[in-house]
Amino acid sequence: MADSESVRQWIIEAYGRNKTTGEIAAVFGRCPSGVRRVKQQMRERGDALPRFHLRGSKGKFTPERQAKLREWVTQKPDQTLDELRKRFGEELKVNVSKSTVDRWTKKLGLTFKKSLSMPPSRTGRMSKHNASGGTKT
Repeated sequence: MADSESVRQWIIEAYGRNKTTGEIAAVFGRCPSGVRRVKQQMRERGDALPRFHLRGSKGKFTPERQAKLREWVTQKPDQTLDELRKRFGEELKVNVSKSTVDRWTKKLGLTFKKSLSMPPSRTGRMSKHNASGGTKT
């Protein structure tokens, strides 16, 4: 558990009053190694402030890329994920996988289902609506 700034300051002050690590740990209810670490940080860095680290890599799905993806899907809703992936590489110079594009479209709530306003397929229906499949013998 990270100690607050005030607790760290009290630990440094206790060391200044010549208290031992064990005594300080008992007073503040901390483990001796944690108390020692505060003293070490003060000695090495000149302050005992807690450090907050940003972990992991930065995400590629920036607001600019989100806007582009929305634009592309709005312009041509029947694009495949692979076509969108290629556009990211060609236009934005960002290499992403097809599954990443799929995740991003889902995150934005974009779908690729044909809407009723889309023109009908050029090939049309292949069989009658109530026709049975196969041949009878």
